[in-house]
Amino acid sequence: MFGNLVNNTQLKELIKSKTIEISDWNDKLMSLVHYSLHPQTIKTRQANGNWVTAHNFSENNNPYSVPPNGYVIVTVKERVKLNNDFIVGEFLPASNLIEQGFGLTSGKIDKKYGTTNNEVVVFGLKNHLDSHNEIRSDMRIAHVSFYDLRGVSGNPGEVNEEELLKRALRIVRAYDDGPNYGEE
Repeated sequence: MFGNLVNNTQLKELIKSKTIEISDWNDKLMSLVHYSLHPQTIKTRQANGNWVTAHNFSENNNPYSVPPNGYVIVTVKERVKLNNDFIVGEFLPASNLIEQGFGLTSGKIDKKYGTTNNEVVVFGLKNHLDSHNEIRSDMRIAHVSFYDLRGVSGNPGEVNEEELLKRALRIVRAYDDGPNYGEE
């Protein structure tokens, strides 16, 4: 992805300015360039093709057992909302899934996601083991990393006058330091 990868200091500023909103924000879930996400509900597919909630960690903190080679949909407890068209997020599987035998199906997040109908982040989780495997409430399912594309717009018509001035100053200084999150 082309753009500035948002580090933890920048993420704090984007959270403070409400450019990015993450419910139940916790500094301890932040790493250098990502924020950790944890399971809330587990959905299983019924014979008729419908997905139904099989487990909710808010109601029952016990681990959920995924059958051998089973596949479930996991919603995460953290809600993520992006309030700028030029901020996007990318989901990465948590490394602990490797040792646990789980595979993650994920996508990306942009401003269109999470802005209506109280959408939640959803992943597919596959148990690659030939035995039952547990999902726990404290388990890291994935990480979200954010990219700031405000300084790399391909369409000059999308850049406002203030951003053009910032770009000109970067050129004069002979380097591009990306967006300055401390500026108003």
